[in-house]
Amino acid sequence: MLIEKRAREALAALFRKKRLDAEMEEELRFHLEKETEKNLRAGMTESEARRQALVSFGGVERYKEQTREERGVRPLESFVQDARYGLRQIRKNPGFSLVAVLTLALGIGATTVVFSVFHAVVLRPLPFQEAHRLVRVQELTPQDQPNSVSDANFLDFRDQSRSFQAMVAVFTRPLVLNEGPEPARLEGMAVTEGMFEMLGVSPALGRDFVPQDFAIGEEPQVAILGNGSWNRHFGAEPGIVGQTVVLDGIPRTVVGVLPELGSPFQFGVWLPYAADPGFPRADHRREVFARLAPGVSPDQARADLDRIQERLGEAFPQSNAGWGVWLRTFPEWLIGPRVTRISQVLLGAVGLLLLLACVSVSNLLMARGTARRREISLRAALGAGRTRLLSQLLVESVVLAGLGAALGVLLAHWTLPLIQALESVPLPRLDQVGLDRPVLLFASGATLLSAVAFGVAPALQGSRADLMDFLRTGGRMIGPGTRRVRDGLVAGQLALAMILLAGAGLLLNSFLRMTTVDPGFEPERILLVQLSLPADRYPEMSPQVSDGYREILSAVEATPGVLAAGATMASPISGARPSNFVARADRAGDQRDFLGVQFRSVTPGFFRAMGIPLRVGQLFDKVQTDAVMAAALAGGSVEIPVVVSQSLADRLWPDRDPVNETIIWSQPGGAPMSVVAVVGDALDLTFPMDPQPMVYLPHRFVAWPTMTLVIRGAVDPASLAGPLREAVWSVDPTLPLPQFTLMEDALGDAISAPRLNTTLLGLFSVAALLLAAVALYGITAFGVACRSREIGVRMALGASREEVVGMVLKGALALAGVGGGVGLVGAFLLNRFLRSLLFGVEAGDPPTYLAVTVLLASVSLVAALFPARRALKVDPTVTLQAE
Repeated sequence: MLIEKRAREALAALFRKKRLDAEMEEELRFHLEKETEKNLRAGMTESEARRQALVSFGGVERYKEQTREERGVRPLESFVQDARYGLRQIRKNPGFSLVAVLTLALGIGATTVVFSVFHAVVLRPLPFQEAHRLVRVQELTPQDQPNSVSDANFLDFRDQSRSFQAMVAVFTRPLVLNEGPEPARLEGMAVTEGMFEMLGVSPALGRDFVPQDFAIGEEPQVAILGNGSWNRHFGAEPGIVGQTVVLDGIPRTVVGVLPELGSPFQFGVWLPYAADPGFPRADHRREVFARLAPGVSPDQARADLDRIQERLGEAFPQSNAGWGVWLRTFPEWLIGPRVTRISQVLLGAVGLLLLLACVSVSNLLMARGTARRREISLRAALGAGRTRLLSQLLVESVVLAGLGAALGVLLAHWTLPLIQALESVPLPRLDQVGLDRPVLLFASGATLLSAVAFGVAPALQGSRADLMDFLRTGGRMIGPGTRRVRDGLVAGQLALAMILLAGAGLLLNSFLRMTTVDPGFEPERILLVQLSLPADRYPEMSPQVSDGYREILSAVEATPGVLAAGATMASPISGARPSNFVARADRAGDQRDFLGVQFRSVTPGFFRAMGIPLRVGQLFDKVQTDAVMAAALAGGSVEIPVVVSQSLADRLWPDRDPVNETIIWSQPGGAPMSVVAVVGDALDLTFPMDPQPMVYLPHRFVAWPTMTLVIRGAVDPASLAGPLREAVWSVDPTLPLPQFTLMEDALGDAISAPRLNTTLLGLFSVAALLLAAVALYGITAFGVACRSREIGVRMALGASREEVVGMVLKGALALAGVGGGVGLVGAFLLNRFLRSLLFGVEAGDPPTYLAVTVLLASVSLVAALFPARRALKVDPTVTLQAE
């Protein structure tokens, strides 16, 4: 009773102080009595119902603030009370609440997904000790092209430099595991001493390699298993250390098992390897990694290696003159600027989407605030100060944002496994994507920022409520300030939508151009399968290797349904990129005269199987290569027959026929080679970029043990997998056959990154366009409702239907024009960050901007037409009677 009495006294004092007129006082008492009746129906006593009506409606805000100090109420309790009230408001308006929560969930969920990928791919530290000190070292050609390192140069770099704590050389080596019912192919890596110590990792089982394991020119007798192959092929058996496994037909003792290293060191087997100082300096085959010494920067280390390379150039001018060194940190190498730029663009796009979602919810709150003017005005009249009203409205925004964030994080939890399941997504460390602590902290921060972003403007607008003005206008009008704010929000939504649409349009245009690029070969009905011949029976670069592939290809070609078959040392599209240098025989006096080229060791049937067109000359065949090889073995002076691509022929002999011309291989004084034919440029290494100069060497002379079979079928390639497997095993049943790959799938994977970028940005832009269209529809419909009297009067005075529709559309399209114009300027300024991701399209492409402008205008027109048609339903008679 005391509380009720004090509440009544506070209310009476408030009425006297504000000197309310009779109409306003009657309005206040009416709503208090209505709230009291509602509480009585809920089962409260009359005293409790009256007190709760006063407290919940805000009529005793000043009284409550006075008694808070007496009762010791903390701000947290006030926040909890406001949050409960916000939840009641959400339950009272389920339609509004559902739209607002779903809009925020879309923005926060999408932002969380993209940030989780960005964090795992770009921000997460690499799983190596002091990874910032790890670098990749490559040699730089006289043409400023990065290249692998030769054994002898590596040894000089390692022994003469003072900038590194450790330096190692490695090379990949496919191996055949002769264990179990069928042979299995393992990706192996041979490493020099100190590899794992340099990375800062130790074997999970067993030991590291020791100096005695390294011997120049000898096949290693020990091996360390990778974590994946240990689990997959040996059942994670702890006793594997000390056992013998047969790799490439050679028994090797397992001395250790590594922990999970992750990309790029997910190899099945590791072998010791000793760099050979007698290996030709011009033969660049090794990858080199190093750990910087404490306090040494990458630039200092690069300068140190450049000085060493300069001395080597003076000592060995034929192989090292004009060469430099290229050094990159592990993050620069593993992630790279392109992946970083892709991640940044997507993060920026999803940030715009979240901002647009906040603007949408802010607009919804503005509209809802107009509907709540009676409530807020009464609360203000009953004593609620503006600070109190502002606090209440902001807490309601936080509650909305929290619900949207909870749903958004749940959507992200469902979405991330789907992204990880996309095997063609070309992002490193995608397996580490998840909702870990940094991602959840980011989502929490995004939620709070969103609550502030969409809650401040409606709260400021709503807290200005004035009951006298509300009663004077009958509650049917909105002020010009509110209208301007809402118009500005809608125009901002349209501008953000235009920015996203322009970016998505550019990426879509670029992607479509990629899909129309002629690869230079016929990818239809081609199967690819990689083979590795075991070293025990097929020594590297020996006649046994070329003879073995001849037998295999003969068996494959005899398989029903096969039109042609060949083999190449680098798998098309996704394989390695072996390179070297060539020069015209009459211009080969200096290393600077040599041109960097890609090269392939191929069998004679390769060109027909790939469908690469012959431009001029005659392709080498088995008879020709055998004759040249026999002459070379007999000690004669021979020129190896080679085939060159059209782009290389145009650069070396722009003014004459290249057939029968001679090129010098690798360096001055290198092996002479005779051009027997010119073929079209094939984009199977750089698709869809410009073609690279290419030299095709006969496999008879470069007997590479690991080759990719290229098989063209006359029927569905999928039906050939079984017969082809039997054909290969009929020659050598110990060969492992991995999964067959379709060339068309390989081409699709080559443009998987642009496809992903286009798809994600397209989805973001569609969502943004829908949100903007809904906002434009809402504000136009609201404007029609507010102007129904005006429209009725105009129609009564003779305004035609076309004039009424035009009046409504004019306002809506004006907003669309302002928003679209601002968006175009923003898109033009921001889309320059897309330049490195575009192919065949400029960042300021006029047709793309015109297309998205037409799209935005069309959607805006449709969104405004429905409210315009509703304006025609206003009855002038009813309007005049109401007036």
